[in-house]
Formats: sequence, structure tokens, C-alpha cells
Amino acid sequence: MSKTEATVTGKLILTGKIRLKTPLIIGSGTADLSNIEVLRDEKGNPFIPATSFVGVLRHYIEEKSSQENPTRSNYFWGANTDDGSQSALCCRDLITGRAIIKIRDGVAIDSKTGIAIDEKKYDYEVVEPGALFDLHMEVTVREAFDKGIFKRILSTIVNLLDGKISFGAKTTSGFGRCKLENMKYYEFDFSKQDDVWRWLNQEFLQGITLDGDPLPIKQNAFIVDAVFSIKNSLIVKSYAHDPDSSDAVHVKSANKNVLPGTSIKGAIRARGLKILKTLEWTDAEDMIDKLFGMVDEKKKEKIKSRVTVEETEIKNVAAELQHRIKIDRFTGGVIKTALFDSMPLWGDGNDKAV
Repeated sequence: MSKTEATVTGKLILTGKIRLKTPLIIGSGTADLSNIEVLRDEKGNPFIPATSFVGVLRHYIEEKSSQENPTRSNYFWGANTDDGSQSALCCRDLITGRAIIKIRDGVAIDSKTGIAIDEKKYDYEVVEPGALFDLHMEVTVREAFDKGIFKRILSTIVNLLDGKISFGAKTTSGFGRCKLENMKYYEFDFSKQDDVWRWLNQEFLQGITLDGDPLPIKQNAFIVDAVFSIKNSLIVKSYAHDPDSSDAVHVKSANKNVLPGTSIKGAIRARGLKILKTLEWTDAEDMIDKLFGMVDEKKKEKIKSRVTVEETEIKNVAAELQHRIKIDRFTGGVIKTALFDSMPLWGDGNDKAV
């Protein structure tokens, strides 16, 4: 790129608030409080690294959009090529001043027996839904760049941030879904003196309309959208921190009873494998692994799930306390000091619970 082509001719700014619609997992790599801990800043608040945020957007758009000239979009994202094109996009880390972090429990299930695998219980931190993160994206326009394609990419990003894309871990289990709110768009044309002064003074007064058409996104998906009811009782265990509370309660998110995507997905996976084995399907486990994903710690192999299940709020239910005891399977008698209680959810007869 020559000096003339590299001349900065303007700036495009996109700001707003990213609101979490479902829990978010952004792992920090440390495990002092749980197996997976949320990434925090120096003030202890969770944040989304710009590298992770932009990386997800770029991968999704480049994978699912059809572009006549990908080279022009490389100027937007940057390219690791011989000419070393620097990204025109600068995105700040997404920070929040107030967010609730909770710990969730998980356990690996043996697909053959349907029971928990020994020493495979784990827990992880999540940022609760409702948290607001600040978004600030700045695009540098140069003489050699196509501002039109940049605006189309920004429009595509705005479109995807309407709950159509997820960030962080366990996205195929419904985590990390978000929505852009209070979006504002600004353009600064450096051929105009007023725009130069506004940019130097960082005057973001009133946004304008982002008029670029979004890039066409390929949607090759089979979607099942259904409503279910609870006929008897249901509990996805979550252990309360309050000593006066029940030993086990149903898991909640933002103080609402939910059916986690991990639980739904695990149940569907187990039943799918059972059906294929009943039909004596060749390579049944391999087929299920390719569909629902897998992680082999010994072989260091993993396959990303092609099935995405959303976390769902459970409505029209009531929690009731149940006192229970453990039974010795060998003698059929009661195990001493093994009294415990739980609070499962019971349907109220309404056909629309989940």
C-alpha cells in the first residue's frame, strides 16, 4: 500500500450496550474457586476480551456470508499474509460495572449405564443474564479502503447481535446469547474540518443511520421449536449456599427456574444413542459424537457439536419440599444419618411450562 493509499480519510464508530440474554462463560484459566472461573478485571468485574468478541464475529461472518471480493473485507479484519494487512477495526474490551456471578454444578454421565462417572463432577462460574457490557468499535477508513463494504460488515454485526450469535464457552448449550441495545453509529469525514474537530474532541453527540445493507448469511439449519409441560416433578440439582435452605434445589438463572441447555442436550444425546443401538446401527457412538460433539482427554481430540439447545425458563410451576432417606441396596434398610431433603418443581396442570 502506497503512502497515498494509506492516508486516513475518516472514522466509523459503533457504540452500544451488550445485554446478556443467557448465562455467559468466559474462562480465565485459573481454578481457585471452581473448575472454570470467569475472567475478571482489576476491580473484580467480569469482562469480555475484545480478541474473543471480534474473533467470534469474524469467524461467523466469513464462514456463513458470501462475499464477492474477500480481499476487501480482509482490510476490515486484518490478514495474516505476506503483505501483512493491518486490521482497520479497533474494538475495546467489553467491560461492565455491575454483574452477578454464580457457580453451577455439572457431572459427566456414562452413556452405557446412565449414571454419573466417578470423580467426574465439576463446577463452573457463569455471568448471570441481564448484565450490560459497554461496546465501542472504531473503524479507520483509508484511501485504499472501500467504506461501503466496511459499513455492510458493521450492519451485519448489528444484525447478528440481535440474539443470533453467542460468545464464550458452551454456546451450543445455550450459553452466551446476547443482544445489542442503545446502538449508535457515527461517521467522521476528515475532508470536513468540523468532522476533524469533532473527532479530536471525541464529540459523540447524536448518531446517524447505518445505511449499509447486511451481508447475506447462509442459514442451513433444521430447527425444532416446541412447548412442553411437566407432568409430575422435575429437579436439576443446584446446591444452595444457605445452610437453612434445602439440601438440593432446582437450578435458577437470574432468580428464575430454568431448564439448562446442558441437561436437555445430555438427555437427547443419551436417548439418540439408545435408539441407534436398538436399531443395531453401525458406528452408533461415532455418529452421535459427530452430531453432539465429544472430548477425548486421552487422545486429545474434540469435535464441536452441530446441535444447539437453548436454555429455557420454566413457568407455571411450584417448588415443594420433600424429605428423603438413602436406602442400602444390599439390605434394603435405611442408611443411618443419611436423611436429606430436596425441592423439586411440580407442574400446576398448565400445558405450557417449558
